[in-house]
Amino acid sequence: MAREILCGCWDGDRENAEKAWDEDSWEIDKTPYLKEATIYVNIMKSKGYVKMVEQKLPKPPKTGVELISAERERQMSQEGWTAQHDDKHPDYDLASVGALYALNLLLTKQENYSMFFDKIFSHFYPWDEMYWKPTPDNPIRQLTKAGALIAAEIDRLQRKCSQ
Repeated sequence: MAREILCGCWDGDRENAEKAWDEDSWEIDKTPYLKEATIYVNIMKSKGYVKMVEQKLPKPPKTGVELISAERERQMSQEGWTAQHDDKHPDYDLASVGALYALNLLLTKQENYSMFFDKIFSHFYPWDEMYWKPTPDNPIRQLTKAGALIAAEIDRLQRKCSQ
């Protein structure tokens, strides 16, 4: 919702200032005089008066990196998949599951998807099937899971190399 503020110098001529406020002759000055995370102020000018129109901006969607980071945090805090837990996995288990989430999303568009994916899945999926939770109706969510698992694998490999 916009909030409008009349400001400027009207030399005590409040009546004309109020008339100017109600007119449709305001020109928007496109310069963003105030721009913060959630507020944007347009300056409108008419007949020597200035009207500021303050508008709340919608929150921009999170970037892919932000979504992946938030998912990784969720995996650790809610699922208990901590660094210590991840370090117990053999090399590339986490990455292979992340890749399967991404591949599953791609392959759902193909003919013979089930037969093809089942062969790949049975060969590369290292965990109990109860942990397989694809979300093909929400591709961003599924790719976020894939990215978080790959990020966890990178972290695990970095810890292993630093020892």
